[in-house]
Amino acid sequence: MNINRNFIAQLLKTVLFTFIIIAIPTKSSAQHFCTDAYIINSLPFNIYNVNTEFADIDTSLKYCGSALNHGNDTLFEYTPTTNEYIDIELSNPIISNDALVNIYLIDACTDESFNCIGSATGGVFIIENILLTANHTYYIIVTNTLWGVSSFIFDLEVRNHYGHDVGILEVNEPRSNCELSQNHEVSFDIKNFGNLPAYNFSVKTTVNGIDSIYLFTDTLQPGEVRINFPFERYDLSTNTENSIKGVVIYSIDENINNDSTYIIVNNLGWENSFPYLEDFETTAHKWVTEWDYYSNSYTSFKYGEPNASIINSASSGTNCFVTNLTGNTYSYEQSRLVGPCFDFSNLSIPVLEFDMWRVLDSTAIAFVEYNNTETDNWTRLGEVGSGENWYDPIYGQNNDSWISNTQEWVTSKIRLDFLANEPKVRFRFIYRNQTMNTPEGIAIDNIRIYEAPNRDIGITEILNPYSKCNINTDSITVTITNFSPDSSHSNFVIKAFIDDMYEFIDTVTQTVQANSSITYSFINQYNFNQHKEYKLKVKTYLINEDDITNDADSILFFNFDNNSLFPYSNDFETDNGIWYSTGINTSWEYGIPTDSVINSAASGTIIWATNLAGYHNTPEESFLTSSCFNLSTLTNPIIKFNANYDLFIEDGITSSYVQMQYSSDYGINWITLGVAGNNWYDAGYSWVEKSNNWIEKNTSLNTLVEFENIQFRFKLFAFEEKTGFAFDDFSICDAPKAGFEYTASGRDIIINDTSLNTNSYIWLVNGIQVSTEQNPTIIVDADSTSITQIVINDCYTDTITQTAYTSNINKLSNGNIKIYPNPTSNLLNIENNKYTIKSIKIISVTGKTMYSANSIKQNIISIDISNYSKALYLIRIETNNEYYSEILVVE
Repeated sequence: MNINRNFIAQLLKTVLFTFIIIAIPTKSSAQHFCTDAYIINSLPFNIYNVNTEFADIDTSLKYCGSALNHGNDTLFEYTPTTNEYIDIELSNPIISNDALVNIYLIDACTDESFNCIGSATGGVFIIENILLTANHTYYIIVTNTLWGVSSFIFDLEVRNHYGHDVGILEVNEPRSNCELSQNHEVSFDIKNFGNLPAYNFSVKTTVNGIDSIYLFTDTLQPGEVRINFPFERYDLSTNTENSIKGVVIYSIDENINNDSTYIIVNNLGWENSFPYLEDFETTAHKWVTEWDYYSNSYTSFKYGEPNASIINSASSGTNCFVTNLTGNTYSYEQSRLVGPCFDFSNLSIPVLEFDMWRVLDSTAIAFVEYNNTETDNWTRLGEVGSGENWYDPIYGQNNDSWISNTQEWVTSKIRLDFLANEPKVRFRFIYRNQTMNTPEGIAIDNIRIYEAPNRDIGITEILNPYSKCNINTDSITVTITNFSPDSSHSNFVIKAFIDDMYEFIDTVTQTVQANSSITYSFINQYNFNQHKEYKLKVKTYLINEDDITNDADSILFFNFDNNSLFPYSNDFETDNGIWYSTGINTSWEYGIPTDSVINSAASGTIIWATNLAGYHNTPEESFLTSSCFNLSTLTNPIIKFNANYDLFIEDGITSSYVQMQYSSDYGINWITLGVAGNNWYDAGYSWVEKSNNWIEKNTSLNTLVEFENIQFRFKLFAFEEKTGFAFDDFSICDAPKAGFEYTASGRDIIINDTSLNTNSYIWLVNGIQVSTEQNPTIIVDADSTSITQIVINDCYTDTITQTAYTSNINKLSNGNIKIYPNPTSNLLNIENNKYTIKSIKIISVTGKTMYSANSIKQNIISIDISNYSKALYLIRIETNNEYYSEILVVE
């Protein structure tokens, strides 16, 4: 039977995992692609949590006419000793999309000529009723079809497909419902799993401990499913819980693993008195726990006092429902908390409200389903943003689910207009964990259902002020909503509280129509002149109001300093720079790092980082935003900081990245700053992988000099946990901008410096430093010469190179001029066998003339250089119309 087999399989995973892995047979020794295949010695064969990352083969072949396969191929080898029928089933694939997984059965190794015996692709992972020939070797291949996904995890079972094998497929009736009758159907769906017709078997039904045996009088053909057997009726009305068990009795059955099933069916009861509140403070509540009977799952939902490491209290009182009161959920759990039936016949606008605490990981989700039919068909309730705190909008994850963590109890609420006047409505909370990971899960408390009140005014949004630069005096503007279904309201009081202190009171004289909203601004303004975080709360006061829970709204916003003095620099040793964190599951922290990877600051001791003491959160889409900067007075600004990061990457594929963005409109629009290269991003538009240490990052802000209010923010996007990102020593300064013009006069290049923001200069001629003056005159000895200007200030450096052109410069033949010894440290000899020398000069790399002589008539002259510093020098020798130059090395 499916339920027991799956339940036992799950227990084997957790209890006998080590033994199973050790007991799996050795790898094949054949010298071909199948060398590393797992050898299956006998059936049944089970293996759990196989990771294709450790497979050595990636053939990228098309097996059995399928799409091209791109991942590592995990192979299993089996040689039957007799002719036999088998089934192959893959389960619990851990991959971004299980439809990408393929399994194949072939009759030879992948590097030989082979035939396709069977396949299972596209999310259905069973190959059934395959006849294998005795003493022939077959190979099972597990792979995937997605580029860039080279590994995933799966379970595999290979078993005999028996001739005589009848089992129970599932329980057909009953299901937990509002009320189970005195004459309720109990039936099962049975299947002939074998290869031979089945007859002369029975099904024993046990209902609340009472056994009944029913003979199947027909013939069940191979593969045939018979539903609703035995279709007998029992009194299920008196018990809150009814135990239902079915067992196939077949004397020649060869496989007992699918012969039985067992479930608990609950009388959920009715609720028709509203407002409804279930705070779970007594055991008389009508909510029950279930799990997906037909998957490898069971429920960890428990009722009582929570005492786990994070979820450690009820929202009110002492009791609630939580996935494990004292610990974590199960691996691969798919469980649910199911409520009674509600009669909405007298509700015109029902509202569902509840408190939830979530501690999830990157693949665990939660959502709500409803059912207003007589069938067992359930529909997901709502979508992202359809209610208050209703589901999480984050790219790449399951839509319309909660996937983020909460730090405490959070209230969610949704209107149910489409269920108005429905006579039978059910709700259930779903927790689904799709991996072996076991977070604490979710907790549910204070479930409330009520009619949308007819006197109900509240604040739905605070429009102004919001985080921006140099706010000073500003208005307080809000959206006021009338939640009443059919009555309008006016002349009610509205109050504003700033930093928990009462500041303003107005009377709203405008009429707010039913189910409508207005925009309202307080008469007086407030002076938000401090550069800090403000807390603003606005609340309405309507006389005899039916619902006061939605009267108020509050926000935190920043009045940012607008930095206009440059260079700006902050090493974070004295303050946090007024950076603030937002986003989903944000882990940004300011302080001293103690992580095993990022365990020190770039300077001093304090930094900004994603979790100072461990991994960042998952999934996380968070932002760390700066104060404002007025760049309009700068000519060549750059941004600099030291970064240290370690982000998730596997097989060259990353699901995590960090980038810097900027906004010129107070955060309404954000644009990615810069591109890869030039000491900025690693690839594309982001930092990925790891830096291995603190490294400086910088990029130009030239395109932003027109803006007076620029903000920057770091964005972390991550689905896999890792150390994360840290930065220190943040600065913005006005870098120099190189530039020069020149005039050629014979061998003289007369420089005119046009650079900006420059404190010092270095000039290179053909790569050799010749001067540090601002406007040097450079003597060249060729018709074209490469001249490089390096400009420097306290912020940065800049470089520009031009080719300077002169004309009619002739070189002496170096065979007629001899300079020796070179290198030297004492005397330098210059020997001239032909020319009348006009001048000799020795020039340092800074452009200083160390030696100069004119009208030299001697054939040999000696120059004392014993007092020269060890360095490179340029020797220039000129006649009337020619020249000679050479580099001198002083040791």
